[in-house]
Amino acid sequence: MAAAKDSSWIAKVVHPNLSYRERDTPAPQDQASLALWDRYNNANFAVLNQELFPISITITGNIAVVQYRYLTPPANHEKEHEMVTGRWTDVLVKDGGRWSFTAWADGDDPEK
Repeated sequence: MAAAKDSSWIAKVVHPNLSYRERDTPAPQDQASLALWDRYNNANFAVLNQELFPISITITGNIAVVQYRYLTPPANHEKEHEMVTGRWTDVLVKDGGRWSFTAWADGDDPEK
């Protein structure tokens, strides 16, 4: 959906009580902030490709914690890109019979 610049994923898979933290943000953000920045990113960046490397999935009752690494060459508005690697942790909750994201945190690996 990111490659297609399709923001419908937010309504489909994000819990209304979302609280997430990305690498360059000063504080945790909510679902409204996610929609705002998703629109900005869709207008200014492109996801050219992405590969995920699962590390672990732990499910306890209606909570799941998913940890993985990623590899992606994002492109900015000037069509410049470089390979980026990093790590991500997602927290999902099963609510009303479906899984949705309730929290996540990420971080690109330091530049070499």
